[in-house]
Amino acid sequence: MKVPELNQENTEKLEAGLSNLKRHVENLKHFGLPVTISVNRFPSDTEKELNLLKSKADSWGVSIVISNPFGEGGKGCEELARTVKATLETEKVSAPRPLYDQGMKLTDKIKTVATTLYGAKEVALSASAKKNLDHWESLGFGNLPICVAKTQYSFSSDSKKLGAPKDHVLEVQSVKLSAGAGFIVMVCGEIMLMPGLPKRPASYDIDCSSSGVVTGL
Repeated sequence: MKVPELNQENTEKLEAGLSNLKRHVENLKHFGLPVTISVNRFPSDTEKELNLLKSKADSWGVSIVISNPFGEGGKGCEELARTVKATLETEKVSAPRPLYDQGMKLTDKIKTVATTLYGAKEVALSASAKKNLDHWESLGFGNLPICVAKTQYSFSSDSKKLGAPKDHVLEVQSVKLSAGAGFIVMVCGEIMLMPGLPKRPASYDIDCSSSGVVTGL
């Protein structure tokens, strides 16, 4: 759906995109946590669209709140606060359940994340990624958790696979050891890591006149 069309009611495309939201709900439940969906209401959202969201959330067994912080400020979030408070009081909440055991091999950790959360059927490690993982395990870093860096547009490593794709191959292009932070980054697909620098640095437009006045900041 193109951005200019987002202000138009379209329950058909909304329902098609809800497979993504459902996957997020399912993923949170893997960690043993209760779920409340908060919908940030836009002025163009229609009652028909909001009722569709409520109906789907109800069928998934999770609470949903239509919030309106933009139009009503703090008052627009009061129902959300009450719902979250009630959820925490009525549902048994303990510490999050880890997705994998820290003692697992690094390759098994990424496979667990890929197949459990992303719907992948397998993981494809580049030769250099596999070599680095084996090397870091030999140095004693195998017990570190993993951090996955991939496109925000898809559960896969391909930004064009929208919704909630299944049985895809998660491609790990490279891996990075963050020993100080205490985790290993799996870089999936074509993605720019932080900091995301522009093609034209801001320094090109910064200048200082002979009188000492700085411009372009």
